[in-house]
Parts: sequence; C-alpha cells; structure tokens
Amino acid sequence: MESKDDTPQKWWSSFWLGDHFDPDKKFTSLASQHRDGQRCVTGRCFFGSFHICVRVVFDDGVDWIVRLPIPTRLLDPDGHTEREVAILQYLRDNTAIPIPAVIAYGFNDTSSSELGPYIITKFAHGIPLTDWFKDRASKETRLKPHIEEEKIVKVYKQAASIILELTSIDFSAIGTLSLRKGKHRTWSIESSPWTTTLHEAERNHGIHPQATDGPFENSKEWVSYVANHHEQIIRGDHDNPRQNEDLESLRQFRELIPRFISSNPCQGHFKLHCDDFGAGNMLVDNNYNIVGLGDWEFTYAAPPEYQCCLASWLILSKPYDWSLEDYNIYSVQLKRFLEILEEEENQRSSMDLDLRGVRLSSVIRKGWEDGTFWFVLCTRSGIFFDDLWERFRKFDPVNFFLQSVEARKDVLGVDHPDTLSSMANLALTYCGQGRWKDAEELGLLVLETRKRVLGAEHPETLSSMATQASVFWNQGRCKEAEELAAQIMGREVAIQFR
Repeated sequence: MESKDDTPQKWWSSFWLGDHFDPDKKFTSLASQHRDGQRCVTGRCFFGSFHICVRVVFDDGVDWIVRLPIPTRLLDPDGHTEREVAILQYLRDNTAIPIPAVIAYGFNDTSSSELGPYIITKFAHGIPLTDWFKDRASKETRLKPHIEEEKIVKVYKQAASIILELTSIDFSAIGTLSLRKGKHRTWSIESSPWTTTLHEAERNHGIHPQATDGPFENSKEWVSYVANHHEQIIRGDHDNPRQNEDLESLRQFRELIPRFISSNPCQGHFKLHCDDFGAGNMLVDNNYNIVGLGDWEFTYAAPPEYQCCLASWLILSKPYDWSLEDYNIYSVQLKRFLEILEEEENQRSSMDLDLRGVRLSSVIRKGWEDGTFWFVLCTRSGIFFDDLWERFRKFDPVNFFLQSVEARKDVLGVDHPDTLSSMANLALTYCGQGRWKDAEELGLLVLETRKRVLGAEHPETLSSMATQASVFWNQGRCKEAEELAAQIMGREVAIQFR
C-alpha cells in the first residue's frame, strides 16, 4: 500500500521528468517575469516536509528561491501560501529577525497555475545549523560531543536575540495572522491557529477544524480545544490496540490543564509561536552567522506558556525522540543557553528596550523546572503526544506526579482513591531518587489516610505499609521496618484464613 509520504516523491519525479511541459523553463520564466525579463537558470532543488524549493540564479548573480507546496502533503495550498506570506511580511516589517524578503507570490488562479501557488524570496547563502553541529558518527540527528565554545556562544547569542524579537510583540488573541491589504499593510488575528497538529489531523484522519472555531481569547479554552481534537483522533483509530491507554493518558492530561495553563484572560499578551522553529531552519554561513530563518508556515499567536519551549532545539534531536542521556545533555546545554539569553536581556534592558513583564529566561527556566516544558510540548505536538507524555512521566516524574496530586486534590479531594494513588506514586518517585525523608512524610500520610478510608487490610493499604517498610530500611531504621513487615504478613495471613 502506498503511503502518503511516498506520494510527494513520485509526484516530483513525474513533474520534473514529465513530457507535458518543461519545468525548468517554467521556473525560470516565472522568476524572470518578476525581474523585467532578465535571464536566469535553475539551480539546486530543496525537498522539505511540505514544500519544494528551487533556486534560480540570474546572470548578474542575484539568487532567488521559488517555493511550491507539495500536492497531497499540504492541504489548502492557496490558503497556506497566503498565511505564510502574511507572517513573512509581518516579521520583516516588525522585527529584526533575518527573514528573506518576499519578491512575489501567486495562487492557483494566476498565469503560472501549472506550478500552483508559489512564493519567491531572496536566497539566503547558508546551510542549516543542524548540518554544522550534527554528530557525523551518529545515525540519528545528535549534537556533536565537542563543539568549540566560541562557535556555540556565537550561535546561541544570535538565537537568543531572535527569540527575544519573536516574543517582543503582543497579540490580542490566539490565532492565525491575516494580512489586510490597503495603502498600508495591517495585520489582525481573525481565525483559529493553523498548527502542524491540526493540519496533520485533517490530512491523515479527516478531522476538520470548524471555521467558527477561534480565535481564542483564553489559553485554557485553546488547550481544551486541542485535547478534544486529539480525542477525536484516538476514538477514530479503531485499529489502535492502545486506544484505552491513550484515552487514559488524555484524561490525565486534561486533569493537569489547570495546573499548567492559566484560565485567566491574558489581556493581549499572546505571543508568536512557530511549530517548526529550530536548528534545522536556521541558515548559517561559514562564519556561523545566522543569515536566514525559513519554514514559517505554521506560525500563530499562542498562549504565553508556549514560550517555555523556545529552546527545545538546542541538542538538535526532537524531545519526543530523547533518551535519558539526551535529557541530561539538554539540561547542560539549556543552562549554557539561558546564561547567554540573560546577557542579551540585560543588554536590551540597558538600551531601554521594553522587556515587558517576566523575562523570557525566567519563563524558560521555570518551565523546565516545574514540568510546564513537557506539558506544553504535549499540547502543541499532538502527533507525538504519546511519546512526549511517556517522557514527561519518565524524565520528570516528580513534577508529573506532584501536579497530578494537586490537580486531583482540587477536583476530587485528598481522600479520594485516585488522589491517594497519585500521592503514593510521588512517594515511590522520592524513593527512586533517594529522597527518603520526603518519601517517609508523604508515604505516612498516604498510609494513615488509606487506613481510615479503605481499611487496615485493604491491598492498597498493605502496599503503602510495604513502601514505608522499605523507606525505614533504607534509612537504617531496621527495627521499625521489621515491625511493619510483620504487620503486613500477619494481616495477609489473617485474610487468607477467613
């Protein structure tokens, strides 16, 4: 069976080699008509996830890129092209981010309809940062173990400046940026965010966002909308053997929304977010200058909590692929990056640039420390929800269970069995980290509550007693551990002979 990922490659081959027209001539003709008929030739082709990019070079050395959506890979190519043009022009007009200038664009109803919608921009002379920093000895996309400090600092300093620019502008709602044409260009948020997750849900599962959905004026409403959307995907996949487990993970996710996402109106403090922002889209020259950033098609005004993930690209690999080793490497790199980001913030502050509210470095650091980083990744990357949710539990179990405890206390009460289960899991996590005092205090609370609520001989009460015996033993309190173990055995025997 032919997969959807195979189709674009076959289309491109037939498109370029087909007999119905000369594609090379089409590209050069299109470019020439936007430069007074000057002669040009096609150069290298770049094949991305959603677009084909063809370089065209004029006789006087001027370089452009002609960018086309890939049929079957990108839905609504006209609308997609229009949205991307709007964000490219907005960023060039309102930030110092190195965005290639838009030369021209067109849609299916233009004279070049054989090519379909297109965007022509100036060519940025650089290669992706991933290619510079990738470990060539690894089959996976991994950061090289030893990169000169000077190069790291130079790139991080520029990246810090870029994300400060990206988050320097506030928007009134969560949604997609639209360009209003007139004597002067103006932009507004008029529709729901068009994200990678929503796009792929429609392309792969036929789940269509409603035209009336959004924009959103409340972060919690948006995250709840995303969760409802993801539930449709899970319930629609009848061949998924893990459907019940996935629904349970989604239920836990919904429980935690109030712990990580504000329900208060942000009063116009929503920030631009690009789903594809990362090392693969940073074009860097031979001197490690970032000369351009591409792939802004899935960019939208997002909840302020999304800012905590702006540095998730630092080790090149995606968080949903991380091993525990990757997690530890990222922790080190993040510390280095935040030091540089703070320096950039201080510099802007000394130049009287408005940093508005809490500093970005504090938002990113807090998100990493309290688990918001993982929760937001699960929110924005629904395609990899299961992988990210599992890594949240595995790599940051204290925050995962701590927030679960607080959420269940708020909704169910402290005596509810589900709340006690989360508390017991948190106590076990403390044990795994050697935090015996924390494990003892929480474990004793769970034990006494279970005795009162469930009874002294309930299996979950006995499980709590076993945990406490282990805690006492590891603290060197052997007599207390033995006494608890004897109580457990006595009660288990009593139950058997009833």
